[in-house]
Amino acid sequence: MDDKYVTTLRLYKNNPAHFQALTCLEAYNRELFASQNDFIAEALIYYSEYLKQKTEYEKLESTLSNIREKEDYFRELTKRALEDVLGSMQITTIPAVAESDKKTKEEQETDNESERPAETADQATEKDFNLLDFYSSFTGFEDEGED
Repeated sequence: MDDKYVTTLRLYKNNPAHFQALTCLEAYNRELFASQNDFIAEALIYYSEYLKQKTEYEKLESTLSNIREKEDYFRELTKRALEDVLGSMQITTIPAVAESDKKTKEEQETDNESERPAETADQATEKDFNLLDFYSSFTGFEDEGED
C-alpha cells in the first residue's frame, strides 16, 4: 500500500494569481518548512480555516444585523416583562402590623413636619443647585499633568 498522494500543480506565468503563487513558492521560508509540499499543505489548511472563520463571522454579522433591526421589538418585550414583574411584586401581601406599631396618617404627617421644616428643605435644594453650578463651571478644563 502506497502512503503517498501524488497530484500536479500547474501555475501559468501570464495569470496574475498564478504568478503571485509561484513567487510565494519560490520565496517560502525554508527554516519553517522542509519542502514546498509542507509549505503548500500548511497554506491550504490555514486558508481553509480562514475561510471557515470568515463564513462564521459573516453569519454572526447577519445575526447582529437582524437583532439591530428588531431592537424596538426586543425593548417592548423587555418592558412588558418588567411591568409584569413589578405588577406581581405589588400584588404580594404585606404582613399584618401589630396595633401598637400602627400610626394614623395625621400622627405621621405631624411627625414628618416636626422633623424637617420647610425652610431646611429649600436650603438643601438651593445648596444642591449651587454645587451643581460650581462643578459644571469646570467643563472644558484640561489637566496639565496629562500628556
